Amino acid sequence: MAIVQWLERIEAPSLSETFAPLVQELQLEYLASVSSDSQLYATTPPAEVSRANSPRVSVLVMWTDRRGQEVQIEVRSDEPMLRPRTHCEHVAEKLRGLLQRESAA
Repeated sequence: MAIVQWLERIEAPSLSETFAPLVQELQLEYLASVSSDSQLYATTPPAEVSRANSPRVSVLVMWTDRRGQEVQIEVRSDEPMLRPRTHCEHVAEKLRGLLQRESAA
């Protein structure tokens, strides 16, 4: 399993306000039914995995310090970690870029 984790500071009080539009922009499905005020979960839609035969990617965002507005972001995929340039790394890089764009706006 490939995994990329990092800490990020965000300005918004709500994970869903900040991250739901970003993961949807990455063509991931935001799963409100398993998300909460303290964590957000998104994954590759099942139709996309079977249609494109691509790895399933999951994103989990959780508060580590709500006062300090710090979250831990975890991007996982079902591909081997040792393979270079995994889809997991690609999604993590895109998400970092979207977060930088949002913080600069």
